Amino acid sequence: MCNLLKPALECRDVTVKFGDVTALSDVAVSFVPGEIHAVVGQNGAGKTTFARVAAGLVQPTAGAVDVMGHEIRTGKVSVSRTAGVELVHQSFALPPSFTVAEIMEFGAIGKGGIYSRKGLAKKWRGHIADLDVQVDLNRRIRDLPIETQQGIEIARALVMDARVLILDEPTAVLSPSGINMLFARVRRLRERG
Repeated sequence: MCNLLKPALECRDVTVKFGDVTALSDVAVSFVPGEIHAVVGQNGAGKTTFARVAAGLVQPTAGAVDVMGHEIRTGKVSVSRTAGVELVHQSFALPPSFTVAEIMEFGAIGKGGIYSRKGLAKKWRGHIADLDVQVDLNRRIRDLPIETQQGIEIARALVMDARVLILDEPTAVLSPSGINMLFARVRRLRERG
């Protein structure tokens, strides 16, 4: 069956150089919406650099990136996020002293306001539950197992209505049961569109 949808993410001849070192060379790839894709390769192959280009963290030396058929200005995280690209990094960057609810609010872009911890927990409970992350929203990040932290990172990325969710080496720090939980969560996200 031919998919006539515009690619969720498309890179055209993307090259990234750091001085004399070429990290990516003329990468051309297209990802179909509604599917789970894997970019695989040995260490140093450029997978993380590729992810960082798509997420706006790295400005390519040459080439272009499209999201849902629209070219985005690369090298700008805010532009990539607005276009719907979210990246969950291999090394989690959640502030350890924050509660789960505070992390969720911190990841949201909105009007802001003054919230109580109880109010924040209530606000984000449904979002966390929809992703099947079993956690007390008033617990601090430092007190959570790594699998739960990853679930929170994914939930936080999805606050912005991501059209493209990039997980950078998501299984690297997980136990076998954590890997199964991650794959189940990703399949559920795909099923929900």
